[in-house]
Amino acid sequence: MRGDTMRWLILILTYIGLFAGVQGQITGDYWLEATVDNERPYVGQTISYTVRYYAYNLDRIPDEPIIFPEFEHFWIGNVYEYPPEARIIENVQYYTGEIRFEIVPLVTDAITIPPSELLLIEAAYAPVTSYTSNAVGLDVRPLPDLPPERFTGAVGQYSVMFELDTLDATVGDNLTLKADVVSRMGDLTRVILPDLILGDEWHVTQGAVYPVVQSIFDPALQIRQFEWLLIPLEAGLLTVEGLGFSYFDPVEAEYVELQQNPLQVNVRGQGGLDLQPQLADQLALKTIAKPDQFSYPHGAIWIVPFLIVCLIAGGKQYRADRDQRAITIRKREALARALERVDDLRHHPDEQLNQRTRSIINLYLRDRADPTLKDHLLNPVITTADDLAYKPVVSADERQVFIARFQALLRQIDESRGG
Repeated sequence: MRGDTMRWLILILTYIGLFAGVQGQITGDYWLEATVDNERPYVGQTISYTVRYYAYNLDRIPDEPIIFPEFEHFWIGNVYEYPPEARIIENVQYYTGEIRFEIVPLVTDAITIPPSELLLIEAAYAPVTSYTSNAVGLDVRPLPDLPPERFTGAVGQYSVMFELDTLDATVGDNLTLKADVVSRMGDLTRVILPDLILGDEWHVTQGAVYPVVQSIFDPALQIRQFEWLLIPLEAGLLTVEGLGFSYFDPVEAEYVELQQNPLQVNVRGQGGLDLQPQLADQLALKTIAKPDQFSYPHGAIWIVPFLIVCLIAGGKQYRADRDQRAITIRKREALARALERVDDLRHHPDEQLNQRTRSIINLYLRDRADPTLKDHLLNPVITTADDLAYKPVVSADERQVFIARFQALLRQIDESRGG
């Protein structure tokens, strides 16, 4: 019973954790980070390269916000893009978007993936500014020496299950042999047709390869079907030995050769031969493990619906309270963030001064969330910024005076609004 109690505790804590805010070391209004799920892959192993951006203001994010590196020395597989969603990070609401690449290193030793770049829109006629992510370093390990004879470069975890459409036939019939190759952490688009092990009593008329299908629940899980058409050439109890397939398992760090139990087919000739063999069912040598089935505590099934309702209601309330706290904090910190952005104007080109000023004002108004606060109160600042932006040269003193007046006006407005 103690084990069941622990399972329930873990389930409840996991559910509550779904509503917790994302915490991270995010600085400023925009941030871009790049990560991989494995910094020491084997050559030929599929890994994920993920770029995640954080934006305080989505208005400056273009439709295609990221410039990616060239991925030299990699084969690129599927690409997944997740649209921006609101997240609470260090009690501040950001919008985060994510793009994930499946990549396969093709060479060994040290490889560096250059930074990606987040583009930000300044204005229709102004140059686009950007933020760069970190570079990602990989230490790609070579595969061990002396691979099996049938190894063709498959790296990951695989299982193979094959079947005939019938185990009772007549000489000259067409029999369809299908093989389902299932992969985890591997890329089936690069896996060639497995070897079919048959004797001279069979004739193979064709082979077919179907597109890779991915699990909608786990993108790392793929399946691909291979198909052959077989014709028995003689009567008797004929055997299909199986498939020749081997791969390298990066988890166990070893080569694996898959063996299937042979399939026996009762083939009749013109003389009416009718054998009734004890046919062995197919069994894969290695199958992908499935998670343990969760079972309810036997004496407490009645409490399950009640707990689920409580969890859902509590989760909704938690999210509502969390979002309200984020709005309150954003309003309370509106002035401090605006003053920081104004101070940052000293680092931007003169011709962007007016556009940056308008952006700071818009963000300040949003942070304040005060419908009675109008931007016309800051019109003197906008007018001065326009004048400075069109001057051939803006001196350091002029820029500093503008920044000081801008900050003083923000403080005055915030104080008058009970900031």
